Amino acid sequence: MRGDNKPIIYSPVRANLLGGWTDQEKWPEMAAVSNVAIGWTGTYRGQYPLMMDRRGVLRSKVKGYGSGLGISSILLALREIHTKQEMLKGDLTSVILKVLEEERAISQGGWQDQVGGIVPGLKLTVTSDHRKFHIRSKPFHPALEHMVIFDTGRRRPSAHIGDCIRRLIDARNPAFMQHMRRIAFEAMRTYDDERPEEMILSTLESWKTFVKFVPQMEIPIKLPSLPRRILHGSYLTGAGGGGFGVTWATNPGYRGQVVEAYLEAGIWAIVPMVINSGPLII
Repeated sequence: MRGDNKPIIYSPVRANLLGGWTDQEKWPEMAAVSNVAIGWTGTYRGQYPLMMDRRGVLRSKVKGYGSGLGISSILLALREIHTKQEMLKGDLTSVILKVLEEERAISQGGWQDQVGGIVPGLKLTVTSDHRKFHIRSKPFHPALEHMVIFDTGRRRPSAHIGDCIRRLIDARNPAFMQHMRRIAFEAMRTYDDERPEEMILSTLESWKTFVKFVPQMEIPIKLPSLPRRILHGSYLTGAGGGGFGVTWATNPGYRGQVVEAYLEAGIWAIVPMVINSGPLII
């Protein structure tokens, strides 16, 4: 195929919700992860943060290094799709496993990032062996109307924090294993529970507990102080301990106020859109 006939691919990024660390191949039990494909205005085609051009080169409105948006894994998946567009119409397991194989030699990352970018909407992915995946997807959950995305402005490598997590798994740390089981359960429970606070509070509790095990995951900047009536809380979306994060407003109507306060403090923030098309091929 001539280079000028190859497609341009636009892609969302992913925001992690619950269960993310159970996507590690070292995790020996049932894994369950919920995450969502997102974009925002001002990016490619008005909503897609990632674009792969006809040469297979990534054009991004965000820097991938330690962004916490799953960009490196999504990029590997897009490269597969770039040459084999039919993959998007069939079973995506081959794409997921190919990226997982390549990640072993890079950061030992798991599978939730690529699922988050190539499957549209809100996803719940369940597996017992990291080889066969049961993926459910839906276009909407009430919790997502409370979401604000912010950028800490920091970029950190994710491998170190991932190594800490993998050591805890190898050691079968009892408290950590119990927490991992719980967040996998919460990922499944809150996916079907239409009460927004159930998902919101579970994500925040999960983050708060993870920081106790791996302090490097703490948010590396001071966010603006806003009343509790406006905010539930905030957490980072990836392993880098920097990059992008999620703030949950107590009411969807408060999101504009949150964004304004963050921007005044010099912190980029925006109300994201749920992307329900997955990668867009043109």
